[in-house]
Amino acid sequence: MFLTLFTFSILVANSHSPLPLFLFANLLPLLCSAKASSGINGAYTRYQASSNLPDSPSNFHADSLKSSNRTADSFTGGLIERMVGESGDAVEWIIDRANVAKPILVGQMGGHSSKRTHRPER
Repeated sequence: MFLTLFTFSILVANSHSPLPLFLFANLLPLLCSAKASSGINGAYTRYQASSNLPDSPSNFHADSLKSSNRTADSFTGGLIERMVGESGDAVEWIIDRANVAKPILVGQMGGHSSKRTHRPER
C-alpha cells in the first residue's frame, strides 16, 4: 500500500518537476520487493468492464472493512471509503500517466470477492 501511494504521489509531483522522478528512481530499490508485485487494486475500472468482471466500490469497501476488522463508522472505515471510492479512477490514471505496458491483467487476490488487482501482463 505504501509503495502504491508513494508511486501515485511521485507521479503527481512529477507533473510539475523532474526532481521527484529522480528521487523515486533512487528510492525504488529500497522500497520494492518481489513480494510487492501483485499489482494495484481498483474497483469498477475500464479493464474490469472490458473483461466483464463484475465489481463495485461498495464490494471493495465491504472486503476491505472485513479484512481490517473495523466498522464503517470508524476512522479506518472512513479512510477505506475514500480509498475505494476513487480507486478505479486512480488505477486508470496511474496506468495512463506512467505508460504502463498493455495489456493489463486483472486478478483476484486473497481477501477479495472480485478480480480487482491490476498489473501489466509482463
